[in-house]
Amino acid sequence: MSTGVDTRDGAEVLVQSNVFTDVDEPIAALYSDDTGYAVAIDNDLGGESNTAPVGNLTASSMPYSYSLLGSGSVVAAVVGTAGATLSF
Repeated sequence: MSTGVDTRDGAEVLVQSNVFTDVDEPIAALYSDDTGYAVAIDNDLGGESNTAPVGNLTASSMPYSYSLLGSGSVVAAVVGTAGATLSF
C-alpha cells in the first residue's frame, strides 16, 4: 500500500496505537493544496516516518473517553479477531 492515513484540507487527525506494515507513507499530508495535520502517538510505522505536519489534538480534547490497546498488542488482537472465521 502506498498511503495509510492521509490528512488533507486543513483536517487534523489523532492517530494512536496503530501498526503499519509495508506502507510507503503510513501517516502523511499528500495530494492537496491545503495540507492537514496529525498527532501521532504510539504507532509502529514499519520503519517509515510520519510526514504530516504536527497538529494540536489531544485525547483529553475528545468528547468521550477511551482506552488504548497499545501498538505492541495490535497485531495479535487484529489477527485473532478481525474478519470472518471459517470452519469446515
